[in-house]
Amino acid sequence: MAQIDDLLKLAVERGASDLHLSPGSPALARLNGAIVPLGTEPLARDALQLMLLEIADPGARARFEKTSEADFAYELPGVIRARCSLYEQARGIGGALRLLPLEIPSCHELGLPPEAVDLVDRPFGLVILSGPPGSGRTCTEAALVDALNRTECRHIVTLEAPIEFRHASRKSLVDQREIGRHTPTLAQGLRAALHADADVMAVCEPRTTEAIELALEAASGRLVLLTWTATSAARALGGLLAGFSGEARARVAALIAETLVAVLGHRLVPRADGQGRTLALELLVGTPEVAALVREQRIAELDALREAEMDETLVGDTDARFISLRIGTDDGLSKAA
Repeated sequence: MAQIDDLLKLAVERGASDLHLSPGSPALARLNGAIVPLGTEPLARDALQLMLLEIADPGARARFEKTSEADFAYELPGVIRARCSLYEQARGIGGALRLLPLEIPSCHELGLPPEAVDLVDRPFGLVILSGPPGSGRTCTEAALVDALNRTECRHIVTLEAPIEFRHASRKSLVDQREIGRHTPTLAQGLRAALHADADVMAVCEPRTTEAIELALEAASGRLVLLTWTATSAARALGGLLAGFSGEARARVAALIAETLVAVLGHRLVPRADGQGRTLALELLVGTPEVAALVREQRIAELDALREAEMDETLVGDTDARFISLRIGTDDGLSKAA
């Protein structure tokens, strides 16, 4: 039993989404968006270092020794799985652990509307899952992959950093690859997935222009689910273009316009009853009008139209909110079918 296990159990009991550990401070948890103490004694620097390095695999420890940072996954069997981020700071090693359920949440449990689930019912195209950190993008991606896995006969390849939810192959064959462990870079993993005859690629946020272009090119013949950090669906598209200039920017804009199925934006907002937070979803559909704005690199106009065009509804019997944005009469959902 690892020393950190008792803290993880305590965080789970309190209903935390994250556990934060820093030398000289008590253990802290994120509850409903706020950082609160868990009531422990302050953590000693050397003891915390041993606690965090104890759960890191050899590869993660090697990365930490080289760069003073490392991301990896840790599982407390029967209790929780965590995405761990270690980092060196002024007082010593700190750690942030995102707590993940052992079971993959279903689309229904997440409150995803049928319009969002239907996005993956197509042979190719680009679906972007955007939102700020901690807004539920990874859970949505896992739920959509699981839905495909249970209903379709496809080859699904996930490229993650690190692997968060574990998928057992059901109707589909699911291969999960971790960047830095199973493939050196995301770009190389994308190339390998193409050579491995993948039908679906679930891709963590690409951080190089090479990886972005490869993911977009893959979407012309396969279904690509791609996560991206952004505060709105429209800004996710702008973020994909931000690293390019000149002819390369025009080429990438054309690729996005040709392959975009939709952007599903995530945001956590306070519940109406004041009991925690709930998920708000924004769906920007890749209609011909949206594609034209992207191709012409007029991304700012999408945000300008957002308030006037969006329709907000409650989703089913949950407190989740669904915001749809369709510019034009063609809903765009059949163009990649």
